[in-house]
Parts: sequence; C-alpha cells; structure tokens
Amino acid sequence: MNIILFGEIGAGKDTVAEIISKNNFIVAKLGKEIRETVDANCRLMKIPKDLHRTKYVEFGQGMRRIFGEDLWCNKLIARHEKDIIKQRICIADARQTNEFDFFVNGMSFIPVAVIADEPVRRQRVVERDGYDQSKNKNEETEVQVRKSIELVKAHPQGIVITNNSSIQELEFQLQSLLLDKNRKL
Repeated sequence: MNIILFGEIGAGKDTVAEIISKNNFIVAKLGKEIRETVDANCRLMKIPKDLHRTKYVEFGQGMRRIFGEDLWCNKLIARHEKDIIKQRICIADARQTNEFDFFVNGMSFIPVAVIADEPVRRQRVVERDGYDQSKNKNEETEVQVRKSIELVKAHPQGIVITNNSSIQELEFQLQSLLLDKNRKL
C-alpha cells in the first residue's frame, strides 16, 4: 500500500512518516523542492527564518498557478515512480485538496489525517523552529489542509490519528489503526 499524510503545522506528520518508514517504506515529500529552493534563496537574500514559511507558500502556490495545480504531484511521481509501483511509499506532507484527489482518488493511496490540538501543535512548532507559527494558520495551504482532513475523515479507507501524547502512544495507535483496517505494513 502507498500512504499519504495530511495534517496541520505541528500535528506530527514527519513523526508518523518516520514510524512508517521503519516498515520499509520510502518517505517522500511534495514540498521538498519548494523548501530547498526557498531556503537557498532566503539565505542568499538574508531573509529571517521566521519568514521562510510564507515564502514556501508564495513560491509553491505561484508555481502551481503557472504550471497547473498538479505540478508538485507530478514532480513527486517523477522522483519516486519505482517506489510507488512497489506500493511502499509514504508521502509525508500533503496539504491540498488536489493532492488528495490526485493520490487518493487517482492512485488509491491510503489517506491518513494526523491531528493534534492547537496548543500541542503550537508548542511543538516553537520547540522545533524556535518561534510560533500560529500566525500562519489562515494561509492558503493551512486552509486547504483543514479541508483535506475532512476529506480523509469522509473517505472509506481514511485513517485519523490523534497525536496529542507520546511517541509510544503514537506508534501503538498507528499500528492498531492500520491493523484494524486489515492492512499490513
């Protein structure tokens, strides 16, 4: 099976992907090229780290407007075609409803929503990045991810993981949910 993770900032998508990768899955990211390009240019232009996220959104969405909404989906497919064919890939950073349509409806990926309470997410982000990103919760991609999470909840194969506790609890919950769905990692 191929898996695609949706979740707001700080929900724990990367942690879930890391756990899944222990089961011989390749972790792929739709935003990998976005982050690399923006970070390199922000360093060059001496743009503070707390402004990078806004630049990720502007660059990623701008490229989608120029080349079509499925640009980043197609780029990921080009980078990971063999892994997708093997049914052993986990996309760790999905946000947009078109990504849900492309990978879940179009390619039968199993959709997983990783959710956590806002105070928990905020604390994780501050610990990880050193600053509060809650000001970004109304950015285009954050609004989209909330819509995508609702799509996951409504999908017959959708899995919702609540990540408000420890990594051990997260591992247990992830294994239990996947096994309850008669799936084997």
